[in-house]
Amino acid sequence: MLEKLEDIIVVEYGFAVYGTNEPYWELRQHTPAGEDWIVELEVNNDANVLVDSLREYVNGFDIDYEAEALILMRGTHGVPGSIRTLLEDAEWKYKTLKSLLKDIENFIDNKKKTINTEFEKQLIEILDIYAPDWHENNEPLDGDEVDCLVEHLRNQLNLINGNITQEEYEELEG
Repeated sequence: MLEKLEDIIVVEYGFAVYGTNEPYWELRQHTPAGEDWIVELEVNNDANVLVDSLREYVNGFDIDYEAEALILMRGTHGVPGSIRTLLEDAEWKYKTLKSLLKDIENFIDNKKKTINTEFEKQLIEILDIYAPDWHENNEPLDGDEVDCLVEHLRNQLNLINGNITQEEYEELEG
């Protein structure tokens, strides 16, 4: 999943990503005002850590502080001379990070939904094989029916895996 998140960061947001084999990723990009912007995020080879780190960065981002840090250098070392430009650049950074966070969270949510959908399909296939009558009424199962179905599936799986004999299975299903 981290490779896909890296693709989002690079392709959709134009960052260069360094240190992908390290606990921290360094995202680099030039801002509209030309600043060589670097964002360091903790990853530890875990998408959730990346999201938490990015969320913390976004929530702690202070537009005024970002601009203020460059005001004393304005007009030198490539820093724009206009305070307005510095503020607009800082706002652009914030909006970019906030949008990136939203896109990464949406990607992860959609991935989880896809996994859940695939799991549901596999479960239905299993139920159709081992408990073909489970959904013949097309009504939701109540708690007792779910318990009975789980017990039936447990018995079926124990029989298939040789954990019980045919006689034991028939006795349990009796």
